[in-house]
Amino acid sequence: MRQEDVPRYDKLATGEYDVYFFDPQNRDLVYGNFTAENISPWLNAMQISLSYHRQEEGQRQLKARSPSLKETRDIVNTVGLSLQLTSLLGNRQKLTYGGEFYHDTVNSEKVTTILASGNKETSTWGRFPDGSKFWDMNAYIQDEVKILNNLEVTLAGRYTRFNTQADLSLKDPAFGEFESSGDALTGSVGLVYGITENLNFVSNLGQGFRAPSLNDTTAMEVTNEGIDAPSPDLGSERSTGIDVGFKARLKNFFGSITYYYTFVDGLMTRVPVEEVYAGKMIPKLYSDIQEAYADTDVFVKDNIDEVNIQGVELDVSLIIPYLPGTSAYGNLTYTRGHDVDSDQPIRREQPINGLFGLRWNDTGGRFWAELYSRFAQKQDRLSNGDRRDPRIPGLIRGSDEDDPRAGTPGWFTLNVRTGIDIANLPRLIVGVENITNKRYREHGSGVDGSGINFVVSVDYEL
Repeated sequence: MRQEDVPRYDKLATGEYDVYFFDPQNRDLVYGNFTAENISPWLNAMQISLSYHRQEEGQRQLKARSPSLKETRDIVNTVGLSLQLTSLLGNRQKLTYGGEFYHDTVNSEKVTTILASGNKETSTWGRFPDGSKFWDMNAYIQDEVKILNNLEVTLAGRYTRFNTQADLSLKDPAFGEFESSGDALTGSVGLVYGITENLNFVSNLGQGFRAPSLNDTTAMEVTNEGIDAPSPDLGSERSTGIDVGFKARLKNFFGSITYYYTFVDGLMTRVPVEEVYAGKMIPKLYSDIQEAYADTDVFVKDNIDEVNIQGVELDVSLIIPYLPGTSAYGNLTYTRGHDVDSDQPIRREQPINGLFGLRWNDTGGRFWAELYSRFAQKQDRLSNGDRRDPRIPGLIRGSDEDDPRAGTPGWFTLNVRTGIDIANLPRLIVGVENITNKRYREHGSGVDGSGINFVVSVDYEL
């Protein structure tokens, strides 16, 4: 993939920056897969993958009324290796196991040009400290067992280990060489129980683990809120979640309802650097960033002790009686997140949202058409981070007063599409999205949704 001069809309449209372009944005991916089946009586399948991914991104930034142009370039080289094995243990048990390994290395630089004189200053820190490295490895196993004809259980476990290295002394000798490593063991259990032939009870209990990435701990970059600074003290994020639900399938009806609850310990979030060092001297690393980006908030990432996220998902599809080939379908999602530490909603909590549609298929199965609508309710449950986010009306800039427009307005789009499926011929789909040309924005997004647009796709399998 190759892209040049890609503008950052949320910074240019607000007038905060006179110049803000990503140039270039290059992605190169090479990978190979090897698969084999029925290797031995105990090994039924094997898949090995080897990959190399190169990402190159440059940025040009000129803040309004700034005397200097900043140009950064970062190249991330990622090598990956994965192995997955499958063993069938009789007719009722399937074992899947394997491992993954990924290694990132970063080349980074920044050139600052003083516009009045044309003088240039080069440093070995673009978004990341030059020479930064990150690797992580995983080993996993999953056992699917059909205990009874109407009871299936899945057990899984995963071991993760990671390591991060970066030279923060490039900006502040007091921080020195940063190295962080850790590991985690997580597991999950899931079951499907057939209450009747047409109704299943489904439940899953699982643990999650997220290690701080190079971007979390060492990046210095412009974000929607301000400037993200390196956060070497950031810890890992762990979670435990459960979901329970029912799935029904009848002759003319399919439906499911699921309740989920997740407890997150150590959720990573942005905190103003002044709050972290309240009553203390701010380190040179951060004071230099504040000086370079005057009148812009500087943030580091920190861990929240406790966050709860819960919600309900509903999915329905039914055939409409007396209208041959016609069906109705839809889904609805309700989410609530609570930051227990600060007693506020989580950042970018999504409002009630969903989709509803009508579909017609001709009796021969060759032609189809559907009319559908995507929608979301207004979201005015805002966290402190949401209120600081210029993409979400929250606080009147330069004051602590609430904006009367606080929150993201509700919206819906009306869409239509039709297609032709004929054997041995290309599959053709033609559609019109957002027919009413309604202006809308997904909550937390920095870009408005597309206006009325036309879509044509052709799919042909050799």
